[in-house]
Amino acid sequence: MKRTGFDERRDQQIAGDYLGSHLACNFCGAMTDKETLTNYGARCGRCFQGYLLQGQPVRRLTPDERRAVVARVREALGRMAGGISVGHAAGVAARLRTLQGSGMRLTDSQKWVLKCCEGKTA
Repeated sequence: MKRTGFDERRDQQIAGDYLGSHLACNFCGAMTDKETLTNYGARCGRCFQGYLLQGQPVRRLTPDERRAVVARVREALGRMAGGISVGHAAGVAARLRTLQGSGMRLTDSQKWVLKCCEGKTA
């Protein structure tokens, strides 16, 4: 059967449509749709599954481990707050109160610093 020009144009159109929505995986080179590459960090599904299997399994912390982490964080924060002089803490608290008095909303971090400084000067 002889192919006509129409058949060739149709085949080229089909190939163009396919290739227009696909790109090569950055890891194995397999043609993959753009959405999959976007979702999987430029990997095809197979390469992404391989990437996931290389990682360490996630282990949930036990309540005792969580309490230990919280205790370490509190200790570190206490050391940080303890290293500030009373005069410096009073100055920081005054500046934050001035900002707050001018109508500016303090961020959660600024509120925390204010609370720590006021605790230090009390």
